[in-house]
Amino acid sequence: MKLHWAKKCLRWVGACAALALAVTAGALVLWSTAASAAPQLMARIEPTPMPAPKPEIAYDDPLTALLRSATVLAPRSYGNLVVFPVSVSHIADFGPVLTMDEALNRGLLIIEEVGHGSVNEVVAINRSDSHVFLMASEMIGGAKQDRTLSEDLLLAPRSKATIPVFCVEAHRWTSVAPGAQFRSMSAVTPMSVRKTVRLKQNQSEVWAEVSREQTRLGAPSATGALKSVYESREVQRDLEPYIAKLDNIPAVAPNVIGVVVANGNSIVAADLFCRPDLFRRLWPRLLRSYAADAIGKDLPGVGVTIRDAEHFLGRLYHARRDREETPGAGYVLRLRGAGISASALILKRSVVHLEVFPGVELLPQPLRQSPMNLDYRRQRLERDGN
Repeated sequence: MKLHWAKKCLRWVGACAALALAVTAGALVLWSTAASAAPQLMARIEPTPMPAPKPEIAYDDPLTALLRSATVLAPRSYGNLVVFPVSVSHIADFGPVLTMDEALNRGLLIIEEVGHGSVNEVVAINRSDSHVFLMASEMIGGAKQDRTLSEDLLLAPRSKATIPVFCVEAHRWTSVAPGAQFRSMSAVTPMSVRKTVRLKQNQSEVWAEVSREQTRLGAPSATGALKSVYESREVQRDLEPYIAKLDNIPAVAPNVIGVVVANGNSIVAADLFCRPDLFRRLWPRLLRSYAADAIGKDLPGVGVTIRDAEHFLGRLYHARRDREETPGAGYVLRLRGAGISASALILKRSVVHLEVFPGVELLPQPLRQSPMNLDYRRQRLERDGN
Protein backbone atom coordinates (compact mmCIF):
# COMPACT_ATOMS: atom_id res chain seq x y z
CA MET A 1 0.00 0.00 0.00
CA LYS A 2 2.78 2.38 0.95
CA LEU A 3 4.63 1.52 -2.26
CA HIS A 4 1.50 2.24 -4.27
CA TRP A 5 1.09 5.69 -2.74
CA ALA A 6 4.80 6.46 -3.25
CA LYS A 7 4.51 5.74 -6.96
CA LYS A 8 1.44 7.93 -7.28
CA CYS A 9 3.27 10.79 -5.51
CA LEU A 10 6.23 10.51 -7.85
CA ARG A 11 3.93 10.58 -10.89
CA TRP A 12 2.18 13.67 -9.48
CA VAL A 13 5.50 15.48 -8.86
CA GLY A 14 6.67 14.64 -12.38
CA ALA A 15 3.45 15.99 -13.87
CA CYS A 16 3.77 19.20 -11.88
CA ALA A 17 7.36 19.63 -13.02
CA ALA A 18 6.38 19.08 -16.65
CA LEU A 19 3.55 21.56 -16.32
CA ALA A 20 5.88 24.14 -14.79
CA LEU A 21 8.36 23.68 -17.63
CA ALA A 22 5.59 24.07 -20.22
CA VAL A 23 4.27 27.23 -18.60
CA THR A 24 7.77 28.71 -18.45
CA ALA A 25 8.46 27.88 -22.09
CA GLY A 26 5.11 29.35 -23.15
CA ALA A 27 5.83 32.57 -21.26
CA LEU A 28 9.19 32.87 -22.96
CA VAL A 29 7.58 32.41 -26.37
CA LEU A 30 4.92 35.01 -25.60
CA TRP A 31 7.55 37.49 -24.32
CA SER A 32 9.70 36.98 -27.40
CA THR A 33 6.72 37.47 -29.73
CA ALA A 34 5.66 40.64 -27.97
CA ALA A 35 9.15 42.00 -28.08
CA SER A 36 9.48 41.42 -31.81
CA ALA A 37 6.05 42.90 -32.42
CA ALA A 38 6.74 46.09 -30.47
CA PRO A 39 10.45 46.87 -30.85
CA GLN A 40 9.82 50.58 -30.31
CA LEU A 41 9.22 49.88 -26.64
CA MET A 42 12.69 48.40 -26.24
CA ALA A 43 15.70 50.60 -25.49
CA ARG A 44 19.15 49.30 -26.27
CA ILE A 45 22.10 50.80 -24.39
CA GLU A 46 24.79 51.56 -26.95
CA PRO A 47 28.37 52.54 -26.16
CA THR A 48 28.90 56.30 -26.23
CA PRO A 49 30.42 57.09 -29.62
CA MET A 50 33.93 58.47 -29.53
CA PRO A 51 34.23 62.07 -30.78
CA ALA A 52 35.46 62.36 -34.35
CA PRO A 53 39.20 63.03 -34.39
CA LYS A 54 40.28 66.49 -35.50
CA PRO A 55 41.66 66.43 -39.04
CA GLU A 56 45.40 66.41 -39.18
CA ILE A 57 47.14 69.36 -40.83
CA ALA A 58 48.51 68.26 -44.17
CA TYR A 59 52.17 69.10 -43.94
CA ASP A 60 52.41 69.48 -47.67
CA ASP A 61 49.77 72.22 -47.91
CA PRO A 62 51.33 75.50 -49.08
CA LEU A 63 50.85 77.48 -45.88
CA THR A 64 52.14 74.79 -43.56
CA ALA A 65 55.05 74.11 -45.90
CA LEU A 66 55.95 77.81 -45.74
CA LEU A 67 55.84 77.87 -41.94
CA ARG A 68 57.94 74.70 -41.63
CA SER A 69 60.51 76.20 -43.97
CA ALA A 70 60.70 79.57 -42.17
CA THR A 71 63.36 80.82 -39.75
CA VAL A 72 63.04 84.02 -37.71
CA LEU A 73 66.33 85.94 -37.72
CA ALA A 74 67.86 88.40 -35.28
CA PRO A 75 65.98 91.71 -35.23
CA ARG A 76 66.95 95.12 -36.55
CA SER A 77 65.48 98.16 -34.87
CA TYR A 78 65.20 101.92 -34.80
CA GLY A 79 63.48 103.65 -31.92
CA ASN A 80 60.52 101.53 -30.88
CA LEU A 81 60.20 99.81 -34.27
CA VAL A 82 61.62 96.27 -34.25
CA VAL A 83 61.82 94.19 -37.42
CA PHE A 84 62.50 90.44 -37.44
CA PRO A 85 63.51 89.20 -40.92
CA VAL A 86 62.12 85.80 -41.89
CA SER A 87 64.04 83.54 -44.26
CA VAL A 88 63.07 80.21 -45.80
CA SER A 89 64.94 77.08 -46.82
CA HIS A 90 62.64 76.42 -49.77
CA ILE A 91 61.02 78.81 -52.26
CA ALA A 92 57.71 77.85 -53.89
CA ASP A 93 57.58 79.81 -57.14
CA PHE A 94 54.70 80.08 -59.62
CA GLY A 95 56.40 82.08 -62.39
CA PRO A 96 56.82 85.74 -63.37
CA VAL A 97 54.89 88.32 -61.35
CA LEU A 98 54.71 92.11 -61.56
CA THR A 99 53.79 94.41 -58.70
CA MET A 100 50.92 96.82 -59.18
CA ASP A 101 53.32 99.78 -59.50
CA GLU A 102 55.49 98.04 -62.06
CA ALA A 103 52.52 97.09 -64.21
CA LEU A 104 50.86 100.54 -63.97
CA ASN A 105 54.07 102.40 -64.76
CA ARG A 106 54.71 100.23 -67.84
CA GLY A 107 51.16 100.59 -69.13
CA LEU A 108 50.49 96.89 -68.61
CA LEU A 109 47.79 97.39 -65.98
CA ILE A 110 44.73 99.64 -66.07
CA ILE A 111 42.73 100.41 -62.95
CA GLU A 112 39.59 102.42 -63.61
CA GLU A 113 36.29 103.47 -62.11
CA VAL A 114 33.30 101.17 -62.47
CA GLY A 115 31.12 103.11 -64.93
CA HIS A 116 30.28 106.49 -63.40
CA GLY A 117 31.89 105.46 -60.14
CA SER A 118 31.30 103.15 -57.17
CA VAL A 119 32.87 104.05 -53.83
CA ASN A 120 33.92 100.51 -52.95
CA GLU A 121 34.72 98.95 -56.33
CA VAL A 122 37.13 99.52 -59.21
CA VAL A 123 38.03 97.52 -62.30
CA ALA A 124 41.55 96.15 -62.94
CA ILE A 125 42.70 94.99 -66.38
CA ASN A 126 45.96 93.06 -66.82
CA ARG A 127 47.35 93.50 -70.34
CA SER A 128 50.59 91.65 -69.65
CA ASP A 129 51.65 88.04 -70.09
CA SER A 130 52.56 87.80 -66.39
CA HIS A 131 50.60 87.66 -63.20
CA VAL A 132 50.16 91.04 -61.48
CA PHE A 133 50.05 91.18 -57.69
CA LEU A 134 47.99 93.95 -56.08
CA MET A 135 48.63 94.03 -52.33
CA ALA A 136 45.94 94.87 -49.81
CA SER A 137 46.24 98.48 -48.53
CA GLU A 138 48.23 99.72 -51.52
CA MET A 139 46.96 103.17 -52.53
CA ILE A 140 45.77 104.36 -55.93
CA GLY A 141 45.11 108.01 -56.74
CA GLY A 142 43.10 110.16 -59.11
CA ALA A 143 39.80 109.40 -60.83
CA LYS A 144 36.89 110.43 -58.61
CA GLN A 145 38.70 109.93 -55.28
CA ASP A 146 41.77 108.14 -53.89
CA ARG A 147 41.28 104.52 -52.86
CA THR A 148 43.10 101.72 -51.08
CA LEU A 149 42.79 98.04 -51.96
CA SER A 150 40.85 96.11 -49.35
CA GLU A 151 42.08 92.65 -50.41
CA ASP A 152 45.13 90.97 -51.92
CA LEU A 153 44.56 90.17 -55.57
CA LEU A 154 46.54 88.22 -58.14
CA LEU A 155 45.48 89.02 -61.69
CA ALA A 156 46.12 86.24 -64.18
CA PRO A 157 47.76 87.18 -67.50
CA ARG A 158 45.40 88.97 -69.90
CA SER A 159 42.55 89.08 -67.39
CA LYS A 160 40.06 91.54 -65.91
CA ALA A 161 38.44 91.71 -62.47
CA THR A 162 36.25 93.99 -60.36
CA ILE A 163 38.06 94.45 -57.07
CA PRO A 164 37.01 95.73 -53.62
CA VAL A 165 38.46 99.03 -52.38
CA PHE A 166 37.94 101.68 -49.70
CA CYS A 167 37.96 105.42 -50.16
CA VAL A 168 40.79 107.30 -48.38
CA GLU A 169 39.74 110.78 -49.54
CA ALA A 170 36.41 111.50 -47.88
CA HIS A 171 35.67 115.00 -49.21
CA ARG A 172 36.24 114.64 -52.96
CA TRP A 173 34.06 113.07 -55.63
CA THR A 174 35.24 114.63 -58.87
CA SER A 175 33.06 114.56 -61.96
CA VAL A 176 35.09 112.62 -64.51
CA ALA A 177 34.31 110.63 -67.61
CA PRO A 178 33.14 107.02 -67.14
CA GLY A 179 36.07 104.64 -66.76
CA ALA A 180 38.44 107.31 -65.39
CA GLN A 181 41.82 105.72 -64.65
CA PHE A 182 43.89 105.64 -61.48
CA ARG A 183 47.61 106.19 -61.07
CA SER A 184 50.05 104.49 -58.73
CA MET A 185 50.81 106.26 -55.44
CA SER A 186 53.72 103.93 -54.54
CA ALA A 187 52.46 103.72 -50.98
CA VAL A 188 50.71 101.48 -48.49
CA THR A 189 48.38 103.08 -45.96
CA PRO A 190 49.92 103.71 -42.51
CA MET A 191 49.66 100.68 -40.29
CA SER A 192 46.74 101.95 -38.21
CA VAL A 193 44.67 102.57 -41.35
CA ARG A 194 45.77 99.27 -42.84
CA LYS A 195 44.56 97.37 -39.77
CA THR A 196 41.24 99.22 -39.89
CA VAL A 197 40.81 98.35 -43.57
CA ARG A 198 41.66 94.70 -43.06
CA LEU A 199 40.00 94.04 -39.72
CA LYS A 200 36.89 96.22 -39.66
CA GLN A 201 35.92 96.32 -43.35
CA ASN A 202 33.76 99.41 -42.84
CA GLN A 203 34.02 102.60 -44.90
CA SER A 204 33.04 104.98 -42.10
CA GLU A 205 35.63 103.39 -39.80
CA VAL A 206 38.27 103.83 -42.50
CA TRP A 207 37.44 107.54 -42.95
CA ALA A 208 37.56 108.03 -39.17
CA GLU A 209 40.97 106.36 -38.89
CA VAL A 210 42.36 108.40 -41.79
CA SER A 211 41.25 111.56 -39.98
CA ARG A 212 42.82 110.42 -36.69
CA GLU A 213 46.10 109.62 -38.40
CA GLN A 214 46.21 113.00 -40.14
CA THR A 215 45.58 114.74 -36.81
CA ARG A 216 48.19 112.66 -34.97
CA LEU A 217 50.86 113.37 -37.57
CA GLY A 218 49.86 116.99 -38.18
CA ALA A 219 49.13 116.40 -41.87
CA PRO A 220 45.65 117.82 -42.65
CA SER A 221 44.04 117.76 -46.09
CA ALA A 222 41.19 119.87 -47.48
CA THR A 223 39.75 116.80 -49.19
CA GLY A 224 40.61 114.38 -46.38
CA ALA A 225 43.18 112.66 -48.62
CA LEU A 226 45.40 110.19 -46.79
CA LYS A 227 48.26 110.99 -49.16
CA SER A 228 48.81 114.20 -47.15
CA VAL A 229 50.52 112.07 -44.50
CA TYR A 230 53.29 110.97 -46.84
CA GLU A 231 53.49 114.39 -48.54
CA SER A 232 54.06 116.20 -45.24
CA ARG A 233 57.64 117.47 -44.95
CA GLU A 234 57.65 116.83 -41.21
CA VAL A 235 56.53 113.24 -41.69
CA GLN A 236 59.09 112.71 -44.46
CA ARG A 237 61.80 114.05 -42.14
CA ASP A 238 60.70 111.72 -39.33
CA LEU A 239 60.62 108.73 -41.67
CA GLU A 240 64.18 109.22 -42.93
CA PRO A 241 66.05 107.58 -40.02
CA TYR A 242 63.74 104.54 -40.10
CA ILE A 243 64.38 104.11 -43.81
CA ALA A 244 68.13 104.62 -43.46
CA LYS A 245 68.37 102.03 -40.69
CA LEU A 246 65.97 99.38 -41.97
CA ASP A 247 65.79 99.57 -45.76
CA ASN A 248 68.35 96.75 -46.17
CA ILE A 249 66.22 94.14 -44.39
CA PRO A 250 65.71 92.05 -47.59
CA ALA A 251 69.51 91.69 -47.93
CA VAL A 252 70.46 90.67 -44.36
CA ALA A 253 70.46 86.96 -45.26
CA PRO A 254 69.70 84.66 -48.20
CA ASN A 255 66.04 83.98 -49.00
CA VAL A 256 64.47 86.62 -46.76
CA ILE A 257 60.79 86.59 -47.77
CA GLY A 258 59.20 88.74 -45.10
CA VAL A 259 59.15 90.17 -41.59
CA VAL A 260 57.53 90.05 -38.19
CA VAL A 261 57.22 93.61 -36.87
CA ALA A 262 56.88 94.90 -33.31
CA ASN A 263 56.22 98.37 -31.97
CA GLY A 264 57.56 98.70 -28.44
CA ASN A 265 56.59 95.56 -26.49
CA SER A 266 53.87 94.45 -28.90
CA ILE A 267 53.97 92.56 -32.17
CA VAL A 268 51.78 94.46 -34.63
CA ALA A 269 51.88 92.33 -37.78
CA ALA A 270 53.74 89.94 -40.05
CA ASP A 271 54.06 89.98 -43.83
CA LEU A 272 55.49 87.00 -45.71
CA PHE A 273 55.71 86.54 -49.48
CA CYS A 274 56.26 83.67 -51.88
CA ARG A 275 59.79 84.66 -52.81
CA PRO A 276 62.59 87.11 -51.90
CA ASP A 277 62.41 89.35 -54.98
CA LEU A 278 58.71 90.10 -54.48
CA PHE A 279 59.33 91.02 -50.83
CA ARG A 280 62.31 93.18 -51.83
CA ARG A 281 60.19 95.15 -54.34
CA LEU A 282 57.39 95.76 -51.85
CA TRP A 283 59.50 96.37 -48.75
CA PRO A 284 60.06 100.17 -49.20
CA ARG A 285 56.33 100.95 -48.99
CA LEU A 286 55.73 98.42 -46.22
CA LEU A 287 58.55 99.97 -44.22
CA ARG A 288 57.03 103.44 -44.55
CA SER A 289 53.69 102.04 -43.42
CA TYR A 290 55.22 100.48 -40.31
CA ALA A 291 57.38 103.53 -39.58
CA ALA A 292 54.52 106.02 -39.97
CA ASP A 293 52.70 104.11 -37.26
CA ALA A 294 55.73 104.33 -34.93
CA ILE A 295 56.37 108.07 -35.36
CA GLY A 296 55.63 110.12 -32.27
CA LYS A 297 54.43 107.23 -30.12
CA ASP A 298 55.82 107.13 -26.58
CA LEU A 299 55.90 103.36 -26.19
CA PRO A 300 57.63 101.20 -23.55
CA GLY A 301 61.12 99.95 -24.26
CA VAL A 302 61.82 97.21 -26.76
CA GLY A 303 61.17 93.81 -25.24
CA VAL A 304 60.03 91.48 -28.04
CA THR A 305 62.36 88.52 -28.64
CA ILE A 306 62.95 86.07 -31.46
CA ARG A 307 61.05 83.53 -29.38
CA ASP A 308 58.05 85.88 -29.26
CA ALA A 309 58.14 86.29 -33.04
CA GLU A 310 58.36 82.52 -33.53
CA HIS A 311 55.41 81.94 -31.21
CA PHE A 312 53.41 84.58 -33.06
CA LEU A 313 53.84 82.76 -36.38
CA GLY A 314 53.39 79.41 -34.64
CA ARG A 315 49.83 80.38 -33.70
CA LEU A 316 48.93 79.90 -37.37
CA TYR A 317 49.17 76.12 -36.88
CA HIS A 318 46.26 76.22 -34.41
CA ALA A 319 43.96 78.75 -36.10
CA ARG A 320 40.78 77.71 -37.88
CA ARG A 321 41.10 77.85 -41.66
CA ASP A 322 38.37 78.87 -44.08
CA ARG A 323 38.88 78.86 -47.81
CA GLU A 324 37.32 81.63 -49.90
CA GLU A 325 37.23 82.50 -53.56
CA THR A 326 38.92 85.62 -54.91
CA PRO A 327 38.14 87.81 -57.96
CA GLY A 328 41.57 86.94 -59.34
CA ALA A 329 43.74 83.83 -59.55
CA GLY A 330 44.16 81.38 -56.69
CA TYR A 331 42.20 81.40 -53.45
CA VAL A 332 42.29 83.00 -50.01
CA LEU A 333 42.66 81.27 -46.65
CA ARG A 334 41.20 83.11 -43.66
CA LEU A 335 42.74 82.06 -40.37
CA ARG A 336 41.01 82.91 -37.10
CA GLY A 337 41.53 82.06 -33.46
CA ALA A 338 44.60 81.16 -31.38
CA GLY A 339 45.16 84.85 -30.74
CA ILE A 340 45.67 85.87 -34.38
CA SER A 341 43.76 86.83 -37.51
CA ALA A 342 45.39 86.22 -40.85
CA SER A 343 44.82 86.04 -44.57
CA ALA A 344 46.86 84.08 -47.10
CA LEU A 345 46.55 84.43 -50.88
CA ILE A 346 47.56 81.10 -52.42
CA LEU A 347 48.22 80.03 -55.99
CA LYS A 348 49.16 76.43 -56.68
CA ARG A 349 51.99 75.59 -54.23
CA SER A 350 52.82 79.23 -53.41
CA VAL A 351 51.68 81.50 -50.60
CA VAL A 352 51.76 84.71 -52.62
CA HIS A 353 51.23 86.86 -49.51
CA LEU A 354 50.53 86.03 -45.88
CA GLU A 355 49.57 88.83 -43.51
CA VAL A 356 49.03 88.23 -39.81
CA PHE A 357 47.60 90.52 -37.13
CA PRO A 358 47.29 89.84 -33.40
CA GLY A 359 44.16 89.40 -31.43
CA VAL A 360 41.22 90.26 -33.66
CA GLU A 361 39.48 88.49 -36.51
CA LEU A 362 39.54 89.27 -40.20
CA LEU A 363 35.93 89.57 -41.30
CA PRO A 364 34.90 87.44 -44.27
CA GLN A 365 34.25 89.13 -47.61
CA PRO A 366 32.02 90.72 -48.70
CA LEU A 367 31.30 92.94 -45.70
CA ARG A 368 31.44 96.61 -46.51
CA GLN A 369 28.15 97.83 -45.13
CA SER A 370 28.37 101.29 -43.64
CA PRO A 371 25.90 103.12 -41.42
CA MET A 372 26.37 106.06 -43.77
CA ASN A 373 24.49 106.24 -47.06
CA LEU A 374 27.43 106.35 -49.48
CA ASP A 375 25.26 107.23 -52.46
CA TYR A 376 23.94 110.26 -50.59
CA ARG A 377 27.49 111.27 -49.65
CA ARG A 378 28.63 110.95 -53.26
CA GLN A 379 25.68 113.03 -54.52
CA ARG A 380 26.37 115.72 -51.93
CA LEU A 381 30.03 115.94 -52.96
CA GLU A 382 29.01 116.23 -56.63
CA ARG A 383 26.50 118.95 -55.79
CA ASP A 384 29.01 120.92 -53.70
CA GLY A 385 31.60 120.65 -56.47
CA ASN A 386 29.27 122.24 -59.04
